[in-house]
Amino acid sequence: MRLQVLKLTIFFAWLPWWFAAGQPLQAQNIRVPNGNQLLDDGGRVAWSSKNIIAYDHQETTGDREGYFDVYTIDPSGSGSTCLTCSDSPGASALAGLLNIGNPKWSPSGNFLVFQAQNGPTLGSIALDFPGFPGEGANCDIWATDTVGHFWRLTNQGGANGVGNGGVIYPAFSWDGTKLAWGQRVIPGDPPVNPGTWELAIGKWSEAGGIPSLTAPAYYQPYQSGGAPGYYEPHSFGLDNTTVFFMGDKETPGTNTYARNIYSYNPTSNTLVNLTNTVTDWNEYPLALPALYDTNKLVYMSYPKAGSGNPNCVSDLWLMNYDGTDKERLTFYNDPYSQNYVPKGVCLDTHSWNANASQLAVFSNDFAANGHTGPPGPILMLDIQPATTSVNGASFVFPPLAPGSIVSTFGTNLANQTMPASSAALPTNLGNTTVTVTDAKGTSRPATLYFVSSGQTNFVVPDATGPGPAVFTVTNADGTQSFGTVDIAPVSPAFYTMNQNGEGVVAGYVQIVPAKGQQTYEPVYSCPGGGKPCTTRPIDVSNSADQYYLVMYGTGFRGRSALQGVNVAIGNKSLPAVLYAGAQGQYEGFDQLDVQLPTSLAGAGVVNVVATVDGVQSNVVQIQIQ
Repeated sequence: MRLQVLKLTIFFAWLPWWFAAGQPLQAQNIRVPNGNQLLDDGGRVAWSSKNIIAYDHQETTGDREGYFDVYTIDPSGSGSTCLTCSDSPGASALAGLLNIGNPKWSPSGNFLVFQAQNGPTLGSIALDFPGFPGEGANCDIWATDTVGHFWRLTNQGGANGVGNGGVIYPAFSWDGTKLAWGQRVIPGDPPVNPGTWELAIGKWSEAGGIPSLTAPAYYQPYQSGGAPGYYEPHSFGLDNTTVFFMGDKETPGTNTYARNIYSYNPTSNTLVNLTNTVTDWNEYPLALPALYDTNKLVYMSYPKAGSGNPNCVSDLWLMNYDGTDKERLTFYNDPYSQNYVPKGVCLDTHSWNANASQLAVFSNDFAANGHTGPPGPILMLDIQPATTSVNGASFVFPPLAPGSIVSTFGTNLANQTMPASSAALPTNLGNTTVTVTDAKGTSRPATLYFVSSGQTNFVVPDATGPGPAVFTVTNADGTQSFGTVDIAPVSPAFYTMNQNGEGVVAGYVQIVPAKGQQTYEPVYSCPGGGKPCTTRPIDVSNSADQYYLVMYGTGFRGRSALQGVNVAIGNKSLPAVLYAGAQGQYEGFDQLDVQLPTSLAGAGVVNVVATVDGVQSNVVQIQIQ
């Protein structure tokens, strides 16, 4: 059953202008247009401000076969040099050390810090494994100036390699005044129990050409009474105070392989779980440089880690410092992507070059192949500023759906501000065009609702295939702006009367009495004068009447079947949805109809959310008196 929609013109005659409404400019985004391989056998990676790449490498020959050392290489792939091998200058200072790795450059580029496992060996590489660069048992932090001088900066791993301590993943503040690291207090049995760790932050100095680490402070923001917990810092925020780390607070007793990313401000003692999952392994949060003028993180995400997905398959993602606006950056594990690698890719540590135009990434084949074989290659990903695209109703980040209305934000997208003049949308508006190229390489023009310098609103072509698609906006001067977004069959969202994806939904209730004329009641009240729209009470108490809620949105016409659409109001799941699909009057505009039971009478202001083929919409509101 589909309810009458002719009344739409009564309630929403102004909708074409509404679709054209501008929104606040979103934070600048980035994308990966290209990538290539620097080394076929590398490790954890760091890129200096002096344009030198450091990495750890597992030796395959010689007296250190099977153990890791630290190397440097030119970004062109030439000049590979071992800094810590037994025959390297000054290496006698490292005699007896086992695994050496996890390099990090100081922001000046003058010094390289790394973690090194204290000896003697326990008898084999396998027994010494807990101290390799990704684990940290019995390790200490060292520094080098790369010309043969070495300094030991901590004493946590035990003088003879036997002890409860260890360090892992040193990370510098952007201003070069602080160094953070994870420090082991009590051993465990990783990955089920990594033991008890703490977060350490010390003062870094290069005074007199000598590196020093002093006045360390120790934090256990989610531990008490010596409870197990893990802290693996990877980056400071641009405020040089907030630390982003990987931890395991939420996972014991659920999925022991899941890991979350947290932000912690030691000044305010504020801890925030940014990824909040009990199924996925998230790691390596790295802040975008200040060149992008935005508070965003690049991080690794490995879905359904553990028994559901035993070998690491991870891509890089983006999110805001507060954990919002998560968006996929690479698509190596997406079967629809042209970059898809069937055997799986496990993107690991990553590091920016000085002008943030490239990102060096360790692709951890060892983890991707069930902890067998060599560590894996180092990839060089090109990075460019990109437009930001969101669902035009909810302003939620991708995936986006074919046939849905999208808002794209950027700069210099058009030379004038212009809305479409009618419901018959053009593909050229003010000499601005949008082209959507899907994962198979097929390009199609998009129809446009609105263009301006900072925003375009358009409809994703219906035939756009799943996977990463490139949105290309070309202005009247021929200047092009690009964005890469993930396309999925559905991306359900409802419009709201305040045009921000929150609050009272754009819709009405159709009242069908036992006798007499049907009526239509808007669920919103908009006083005007700059005041926000609010919910309008709807009476559903007469059991002799029937009440139908009609809501407008976008992104759900591609649903598999009507049975795959569910609507919940408050904590009550409603009966079967009557209609969910294209509204028919405006391009990309969708409609959902559901009957309201009289048992909802007196519910007051309630949240409404739809789930379409397992994907949840934004949360909107109505009021039932």
